[in-house]
Amino acid sequence: MEEQKIVRRIDLKVVFYLEAVINLVVVILCIFFPSFFIGQFTTITLQIPGIEIIRWYGILLLVITLILLGALITKKYEFIRIVLISYLIGDIAQIGATIYFALKIATWNFAIIFTMVITVILIVFRILVLSFPMLIKEKKIT
Repeated sequence: MEEQKIVRRIDLKVVFYLEAVINLVVVILCIFFPSFFIGQFTTITLQIPGIEIIRWYGILLLVITLILLGALITKKYEFIRIVLISYLIGDIAQIGATIYFALKIATWNFAIIFTMVITVILIVFRILVLSFPMLIKEKKIT
């Protein structure tokens, strides 16, 4: 009986695990330190409803991050694919929302630029994985 070797190509899943770690840091900031979180984007002081919306965002981000982690852990490409397509649509919407936000507050600070750069990088990696599934799949060789 021949042994099967599993050869890994460049595994881009690591990029999405890193994204999940960054998201979880943002979740902690949003839920426990919402004023600090929003303070990275604007000097405008938010009232209580605005602060609570930031907490709500943190909870939603936690849920979608857990969905991403679940997809990555299952290693089922079809599940990962559905999640990445959904995230890609969200990334495109986030770019629009970030530009709109920056124009509304008339500021392009580090946090806004960082958000844009990370989002564009993630878009590129999502498109790569969606176009070339072998970048996250194992290939068995006998």
